[in-house]
Amino acid sequence: MILTLIGMSQVGKSYYSKMLEEQKGFYRFDCDAIIAGRIDIDSKLPINPNVSPTRRLAVWMGVPGDPGYEEKRDEYLKLEEGVMRDILIYLNGLSPEEKRSHNFVIDTTGSVVHLSDEIKESLKDVSDEVAYLVSSKVNEDHLLRNFLKEPKPIVFPDGMYQDDPERGKRRNRVIAYQRLLDYRSKFYKELQTISIFPEDRKGITNADQFLETMWKSKVETLYPTNPEHTSFLLPFIGVEKER
Repeated sequence: MILTLIGMSQVGKSYYSKMLEEQKGFYRFDCDAIIAGRIDIDSKLPINPNVSPTRRLAVWMGVPGDPGYEEKRDEYLKLEEGVMRDILIYLNGLSPEEKRSHNFVIDTTGSVVHLSDEIKESLKDVSDEVAYLVSSKVNEDHLLRNFLKEPKPIVFPDGMYQDDPERGKRRNRVIAYQRLLDYRSKFYKELQTISIFPEDRKGITNADQFLETMWKSKVETLYPTNPEHTSFLLPFIGVEKER
């Protein structure tokens, strides 16, 4: 199967995709790492072995209100578009037998929803499931604190950040981030085939539990009125749930 994980940064996409890779043998596409590997970050910031490429990328890009942010954001998005295009070309080139005998998980960036409609439609078409890891209010508060303290590379669409001198840059960025959460939530929902809520992810410690949670979410989506009385074949678990 081909599984795509979407959602805001730090909601668990990398955690669960690594779990699937290590415990179930999924082939994992780590989009953050691929993007960081393609941008010539060494020419932009000094090499520091104690700082991850993603963190260095965030320092280079900066945040709204910083000089040159929009140009660097556009460069980053162009790279991300190219990375996703290459992944899709690879997956679309697989034979039916390769798709049946191998499992793949795409660990997307939070900014996947800012890519072109062509890429998003192709991503949805190639994926057996697109699982949206929904943020909780507690998680969103944590994301906001991290954004203010030590942000990851974050894409803000034009016009979302408004430079109001009376509020100051910090407050302007808080407002822009809150707008970004609402904006992205809408597009994650349009892209997803399954929503996995924070309460459903509590207590998941292994890949089998994550896949079982996905199955339950899928059944509840398909059969919202009577989820118990269903028979549903899950290709990524490989077992048929009995009536």
